[in-house]
Amino acid sequence: MPRLKMVTASQWYSEFYKAYYKDGKIQALENKTKLTDSQWTDGFREFLRRLAGSLGYEVVTEHKAHGGQRFDQTWSKPGETIAIEYENDYTTILSEVKKLCSTNSRLRVLITYCPERNFLSEILNIAQHTIAPEIDKRLGDFSGEFLLIAGGYEWNDWSAIRMVLKAQLDPIRL
Repeated sequence: MPRLKMVTASQWYSEFYKAYYKDGKIQALENKTKLTDSQWTDGFREFLRRLAGSLGYEVVTEHKAHGGQRFDQTWSKPGETIAIEYENDYTTILSEVKKLCSTNSRLRVLITYCPERNFLSEILNIAQHTIAPEIDKRLGDFSGEFLLIAGGYEWNDWSAIRMVLKAQLDPIRL
């Protein structure tokens, strides 16, 4: 990808998707049998580090967020910060969503996994009932994009949903 000043959610996902299938280390890890969540998380963290480097970002792992919480990774380069959380269990992502919504990073990325049964409806449910309400609570404070990326537990393809604030109130005073 050309070194853009500010990367969009769509551009980020495109680079993520291409790199994922070209990265020999993550593909070898994915093909392993009897892989623990911890092994996958460590390997995925390193994949994201390689991706960040290839896109010209410096990675800060466990960067402090608002309220003393920590992000899994924060990518930065002059004038731009991307906050990233990855969670293996899609049913426990609310705290990650809240954390991501509270940052002033222009791009927030949440990566998780859903069961193959009702996969698309689960992703849409997460977007509509977990992420959207948290964005809406920050009317006036939230700017930029929220990118939800989900993969299946048993198959290795990814889907993504980009979200932005639905409305912004701007009272006009006479």
